[in-house]
Amino acid sequence: MPQHPGCPSSRRSALLALVAASGALVVPRVVWASSPRIGAMLGGYKHAGGQHERQQLASAIEDIVGRMSFLVRGLARDRLRTANPVPSSLVLAADERHFMLSYRDERFVAPLDGSAVTVRSKDGEAMSLRVALKERAVSQVFSTEGKSRENRFRLENGKLVIDVRVVADQLPKPLAYRLTYAKA
Repeated sequence: MPQHPGCPSSRRSALLALVAASGALVVPRVVWASSPRIGAMLGGYKHAGGQHERQQLASAIEDIVGRMSFLVRGLARDRLRTANPVPSSLVLAADERHFMLSYRDERFVAPLDGSAVTVRSKDGEAMSLRVALKERAVSQVFSTEGKSRENRFRLENGKLVIDVRVVADQLPKPLAYRLTYAKA
């Protein structure tokens, strides 16, 4: 089973990967006893924001590329669309030491203690990933030279809300948007 660099090759990691591979539709509510702050978030989800959220993301991307030189708009638009998918389903899993987000064929695992690990994006780009536990949220922070992305997960009215913020030296302003998911 392929592992991202920095992920321990343990039985738990293998089980997390198996949960991710099984898809969001057949996932137990809580994979392992984990921090009570995140236990309620764990499980499989389906996108519940509909076309409205997809349109808001498209508008946010257009707002950013509209502020760029016409020479790079098409390339910037394509890259932002590719890097910011709206997964139809996703899985959040955790054990005592790790937090995982999985969707499509991507899986990102990082320690809950906030230490950074190196992961690779679908296109092969190496990034630093760390997880931060906050009052009622979990943040995944990806970073590499000149750019970063924060996925902030929290429960609101029984749904999983993900606030995403993408910052890059090449962008005239951050890309920020929200996605909403319901339990699968």
